[in-house]
Amino acid sequence: MRAAVPGGAVLSLARTPGRLRALVRQRAGVQDAAVESVEDSLTKLADNLARRLAATLGVDPDSIVAPDGDDGRDVGKTAIERRLAGLGDGDRLRAAVLSTQLLDVEELVEAAGLDLTREQWRTDVAKLAGVVESGTQGIAALQDRILDNVASEAALGSLVDWQSEAMFGGMRREAAVRILDSLRASAGLMTNEQVARTIANSEPLSIGQARTEARTRIAEADRFVALEVQRAADPDGDRLILAYLGPDDRITRPFCDRLVGKAFSEAEFEQLDNAQTPSHPRIAGGGYNCRHLIISVPPDALDELGLTRGTPADIAAANAAAIGARKPKAKGTR
Repeated sequence: MRAAVPGGAVLSLARTPGRLRALVRQRAGVQDAAVESVEDSLTKLADNLARRLAATLGVDPDSIVAPDGDDGRDVGKTAIERRLAGLGDGDRLRAAVLSTQLLDVEELVEAAGLDLTREQWRTDVAKLAGVVESGTQGIAALQDRILDNVASEAALGSLVDWQSEAMFGGMRREAAVRILDSLRASAGLMTNEQVARTIANSEPLSIGQARTEARTRIAEADRFVALEVQRAADPDGDRLILAYLGPDDRITRPFCDRLVGKAFSEAEFEQLDNAQTPSHPRIAGGGYNCRHLIISVPPDALDELGLTRGTPADIAAANAAAIGARKPKAKGTR
C-alpha cells in the first residue's frame, strides 16, 4: 500500500498498521491543503493587484486581466492609489512614481489580499496542530489534551507570528519591488495600459516559488508542533521516542534515507545535523522542502507500528551523508 505524502511523493506503508498509516495520510493532507490555499490566495492577490493598479492608472481592468465584472477589491483604499489616481500618462505620473516609497507599495500588496492569506495560514497551522496532537494521543494512548497549557500555546503563537512575517513579509516586499521597478522604469515612457499590463504579467510568475516556500514552512510547522507535543507529553524523555517517516524514493536525500522508518530516543535525535539549515532537523528535517514527518511513538510499540529501532550508528551515517552531499560533485555528475 502507498500513501500520499507532502509534495506529491508516496510512502510505502505495506508494513505499517492502520493507525500510523492514517496519521501520516491525515497530516500530509492538511499540509497539502495549506499549500493549495496559499497558492489559491496568491493567485487571487495577483489578479486583485492587477485590477487595482489598472483602475488607479485609468485603465479598464478587463483589458488587462480576464473580465469578471469587478475592478478589484477595495480599489483606492491605499495611499499609493490615491497619489497616482487621475494623473494620466506622462510627466506628472512619472514624478509621482519617483517619489513613491517601497513601504507605500507594500501597503497596497497587503491590502490587496495578503492580509487574508496570512489569516488563512493561521487557521491552517491551528488545524495542523490539532491533527498532530490528536494523532499522537491515538498512537501513544494518551488520555489528556497535550497542548492545553500556557507554554505550548505561547510557543505555537510565536511560531505562527514568525512564519507569517518570514514568509509573507518576504512575499510582500518582493511583490512591492517588482511593482515599483516596473512603475519607475515605465511610467512616462509607456502608455498606462502598457504599464498595467507589464505589472499584471509579472505577478503570477512568483507563485510557483511561493508554493515551494509554503510547502517548506508548513512541514516545519508540523515538525514544530510534533516537538511541542513530545515535550508536553513526555517532559522527562522516557515515555516516547521519535519516528522519522516519509518517502524513500529516488529523490530522497541521503541524510533522510538513513532515517526513514526508524525511531530514535530524543537524546539520539538531538545529535542529528542535516548540514544545510540553521534549524535543527527536529524542525527542518533533511533541509529545504523536506517531505518527512516526525511522530512520537511508544518504544514498546515499534513492531506493532512497523518501525525499526534506530541506533547511534544510523545517526552518524545520516550526518556523514549530509556532509557528503555538500561536497562539490565531480564534473559531469549531478
